[in-house]
Amino acid sequence: MASISAAGLGSGLDLNSLVTQLVAAERAPAENRLNREQTTVNAQISALGALTSTSTNLQSALTRLANGLAFGGRSATSNSDHFSGSATDQAQTGSYQIRVESLATQHRLASAPVADASAPLGSGELSLSLGAESFVIDFSAGASLSEIRDAINDAEDNPGISASILNGADGARLVLGASKSGSANNIQVLASGGDGGLSSLVYESGGVQNLSQVQPALDAEVYIDGFLVSSAGNQITDAIEGVTLNLSEAEPGVNHTLTVANDHSAAVSAIESFVSSYNVFVATAATVTRYDPASNQAASLVGDPAVRSLGNRLRSLVGGEIANGEGPSLLSQIGLSIKTDGSLTLDKTALETALNENPDGVKTLFAGKTNSEGLADQLDLILESYVGTTGVFTSRSESVKSRLDQISDQREVLDRRIAALQSQYQARFSSLDTLISQLQSTGNYLTQQLSNLSA
Repeated sequence: MASISAAGLGSGLDLNSLVTQLVAAERAPAENRLNREQTTVNAQISALGALTSTSTNLQSALTRLANGLAFGGRSATSNSDHFSGSATDQAQTGSYQIRVESLATQHRLASAPVADASAPLGSGELSLSLGAESFVIDFSAGASLSEIRDAINDAEDNPGISASILNGADGARLVLGASKSGSANNIQVLASGGDGGLSSLVYESGGVQNLSQVQPALDAEVYIDGFLVSSAGNQITDAIEGVTLNLSEAEPGVNHTLTVANDHSAAVSAIESFVSSYNVFVATAATVTRYDPASNQAASLVGDPAVRSLGNRLRSLVGGEIANGEGPSLLSQIGLSIKTDGSLTLDKTALETALNENPDGVKTLFAGKTNSEGLADQLDLILESYVGTTGVFTSRSESVKSRLDQISDQREVLDRRIAALQSQYQARFSSLDTLISQLQSTGNYLTQQLSNLSA
């Protein structure tokens, strides 16, 4: 902004200070109004954001209840250290007699010892196979055990045979190991061509075996309720529907019990999460609409009809009856009750009792059936109408945020008007200063003339 050059020299007044004070007095009412409005808008944006966040969190907590995945859990418990089990909701409750006769093992072979693993062993081709898959390595220039080891491990088409050098008291041995267990995954090694030195590594099932078998390739054998089950691995997933057996140690001839039972921990956890998220929403809604008569302080959304409407709709649904032909129709029947402030309280013992007595009924209460929606879906639909893309809170937030842009535009208009006003004041006071200076000069001249006349 322009300033008065040597303002007040003629009048003796601090004209710059006068202009500043006049401009400030002119700006203050409009600027204070905009500041108040911006504070109000920011508070509303914050409150709407908090409501949207807590509503979205509540929707997330409802998801596992609405799709029913939290219900129907099963546990598989073993009374033995030789195996363990896990179960999905497809498993039927009951007990099974399990006897682990043998574990599945991986084939391991070892060569005869040589004095030096880096000394040449021979030339030719080695064809190695693991089960039905094979690969060939050419050692036309001759190779040592160490070079053969590296070539096997580095082969891109290796189906899963690892090679290592074992240095013992009698020398160095090449050890081959299968990555897959089971009788179908035997290792075989054939040699051809060259100087014949690689024939010491030949191993054929039922044929020449110049390698020693350190460990055979065996299937796991387990008896389940007296029936034999064989598996290439020590994890059996297809013997008992919905149950996975993890074998850790064989104990031939000894039966142990695997018990499959209902596991309601996931359902209890999901319902606890729902209660917690619901209570956070209730507390947030109360905070953003609170009025304190003692201090005459009102929150940013006090009396807001949208917030009040959402709270009433959720409370009515949570406290009301849900059509459920399979069991409980009220949350109070499974241990959930509404307190005076609108929040929920959970009696965990009562909930677990309801789940034990009628798990399908509790599931249907939340998840509904094919032709009807449960409580979780109904709550989610209400929340979506407020926080969805076209929801009430979403639209309100966008509208309120646009008001900030309007306030910013009004501040720019105010700045331009005040700048123009300051220029006007400066021009007027400059003219006044000049006029006073001229009047003072005239007065001084007249005083001098009158003094001369008197003389």
